[in-house]
Amino acid sequence: MQKKIKRLLCGTIFIAVLGLTGCGNNAQSDLEEVVGMNKEQSTSAIEVLKNAGISDVESVQKVPNATNLYELRSEKYGAFFMKVNGNKDVTSYIYETLPFYSNGNNVRDIDDLYLSNDERIEFQVLAEEDVKKRLKAPATASFEEHPLIVREKDKVTARGKVDAENSFGAKIRTPFVVEYTYPDKNFVRITI
Repeated sequence: MQKKIKRLLCGTIFIAVLGLTGCGNNAQSDLEEVVGMNKEQSTSAIEVLKNAGISDVESVQKVPNATNLYELRSEKYGAFFMKVNGNKDVTSYIYETLPFYSNGNNVRDIDDLYLSNDERIEFQVLAEEDVKKRLKAPATASFEEHPLIVREKDKVTARGKVDAENSFGAKIRTPFVVEYTYPDKNFVRITI
């Protein structure tokens, strides 16, 4: 009985150690297998990410119906994208809609683009409140579920669509863009 318990404990510890060391979840081998990169290309791709402050790539997946575009996931940053050329060399890394690496150069610090989920929700709520203030019938407003909330250094932009009644009582869909300062969340401008 004690031998069974020891084997069970040893097996559990072994599996836990594999999980902690990332065995089976190696970003470099994922780049080679999923993207088709050679060792030099995958090493370079990982080095660019490390220089950008991303050392925790958890997965690599091909984006369906897109040519040479891959989704990578990081525990801290969530999803971001990698675009490669026909030779499988990285041409850009994109977070949200903005590149942080393009054609061999770091063009932005990813931390200047990052918003936590809580911050995204706060900006979404602010944007919806500011849009409602400008509608003819704010009580009739319904917003799309996931507007695009993008940060670039000290500016956050919320883009989305609202369905609301106009002056004639007809429900129409209208795009909106609202800008705020970051991190203090001061209103800058709105376009509806």
